[in-house]
Amino acid sequence: YAQTIQKAILPTDDMLQTSFDDSFMIFKPKDVVSGDFYWLRRNIEGKTFIAVADCTGHGVPGAFMSMIASRLLNEAISQKVYDPALILKMTHEKMRRALKQDTGKNSDGVDLALCSIENIEGEENAKRIIFAGAKRPLFIVRDGKLKTIKGSRNSIGGWQKGKEHLYQQEEIISQEGDCLYLITDGFADQNNAENKKYGTNYLAADLEKNSHKPFAEQKQILLEKLSKHKGTKPQRDDISIIGLKV
Repeated sequence: YAQTIQKAILPTDDMLQTSFDDSFMIFKPKDVVSGDFYWLRRNIEGKTFIAVADCTGHGVPGAFMSMIASRLLNEAISQKVYDPALILKMTHEKMRRALKQDTGKNSDGVDLALCSIENIEGEENAKRIIFAGAKRPLFIVRDGKLKTIKGSRNSIGGWQKGKEHLYQQEEIISQEGDCLYLITDGFADQNNAENKKYGTNYLAADLEKNSHKPFAEQKQILLEKLSKHKGTKPQRDDISIIGLKV
């Protein structure tokens, strides 16, 4: 029943498919409910917002965090905050207040990758993509070559020593055929029988190599590679990847 409640806050596959030219979603909770979540808001003054997030913990504690973080992202949009960096800053400040982190011992937080995407007037095949990340990157594959755009070093929530947390954002003007990938760290951190992690570099290479294929096929390839690598080892963390063609 808890899983049903958590799924109610997540975008449906239908929503993803109708929002982008092509897409896939890999969402594999370690337990019944997840500390990872993904978030989508469409047609907000011509902008589409999409995020993938990794909350502290997994299972029930992680799922509580995911519900809080999702609600705070929605609050930012409802207050007409549309710059991804400012959305992260507002979410950070509100999460610290919600969890009483200035005075209490709670240090939980969220790592998150967030994009806003909008059409450019007069440019039929180009879109404006603005990315901001809290310790999570954006992978973009253009003409078969992958580029990593790193997120800021600060999580959302958690301890804050000294200066306030600031988040940077980067603007990308898309070209036809660009593929975007937002990920949490669960896939790359999965270990095998020799206790070796899959690794971010290998995952990035997989995304680059297969980016020209239909997204449903890309998803299947990644799931097969994960299964082969993991073998009989248990899943160690929640796993989330969103792939988008813009």
